[in-house]
Amino acid sequence: AITPKAADFLDIVLSKTRQDPYRMSSSWGMVRQSQLLHVRKVKFTQDAFDEKLGTILEEFPIIDDLHPFLSSLL
Repeated sequence: AITPKAADFLDIVLSKTRQDPYRMSSSWGMVRQSQLLHVRKVKFTQDAFDEKLGTILEEFPIIDDLHPFLSSLL
């Protein structure tokens, strides 16, 4: 798989958090609901970054398994 560039990586993850509209209200119930929404978005973003970076690290070749010529290039 091709590793996305940093900007593309952010767009992929953060585009999924922009699906819920953000509305500010003066009632405390709506403020609390908005806070909980943002906490869920941050948690989702953390999990998505963890999953995608973990995949990248798993697919990255192990340096000890490389041919000596290729490892000397690194």
